[in-house]
Amino acid sequence: MSTLIQHMVKMFTVFTLLFSAASHAASNNAQDNINVTIASVDRKHQAFSTHFQKFLLTQPQWAPANYEEIDPLLLLVKKYSGKNKNILAANAIFNNIAMLNKNYDDSNIFYFTRILLSQNDTKTAGALFDVINNEGDRTLISNTAYLFAIFSFERNQWKKTLQLLNGIANDLPDEEHHHALLMQGVALQKLKKHRESIAYYEKIKPGSKYYLSVRLNMAIANIRQGWWTDAHIIIQ
Repeated sequence: MSTLIQHMVKMFTVFTLLFSAASHAASNNAQDNINVTIASVDRKHQAFSTHFQKFLLTQPQWAPANYEEIDPLLLLVKKYSGKNKNILAANAIFNNIAMLNKNYDDSNIFYFTRILLSQNDTKTAGALFDVINNEGDRTLISNTAYLFAIFSFERNQWKKTLQLLNGIANDLPDEEHHHALLMQGVALQKLKKHRESIAYYEKIKPGSKYYLSVRLNMAIANIRQGWWTDAHIIIQ
């Protein structure tokens, strides 16, 4: 009896996934409209962020110092971040971008880039990325591209995400490597390229913290392909 119950539970899970996928497809048009609106607002906020950074520099009480080295800037940025003043943290980075451009290969560049992106200051972050692309080595470029890929992924920019992640996964540390593969797989699924997505999911091993998410997405990808038996095996 317990075996029968277990089998019924597994089959119910498969049907639930299929129903969820069908419901999602029915709401695609409405979601597309929402995504367009969100993207428009996001672009306006990015433009605002750029202007706001310049405005802050005109305010003596907020204007950050100019530094010739990274360490004092790092201390200031961490101080602001620790007090949840990320706007001021980003502004300190913005005001010292010339110095950072000269020190693009410092390991703290990733931290500064994350702060800028968290404040939607894509212009300043993008300018720093341009320097890294032109002057940096492969590992530096790949790790920075990974940060921008996360930014694009969170905004449902699937094609941009794939473009940024193309060929960089093997240059990343283990968990970032697995995360990059997961994002590639999800982005391909969102673009209805389910078979291609599975190839990326299969590269993520059981020891990864992303493994459970990968198996669920693989099951859905198989259902979308009509491969019920494979989906059932994955869930089992």
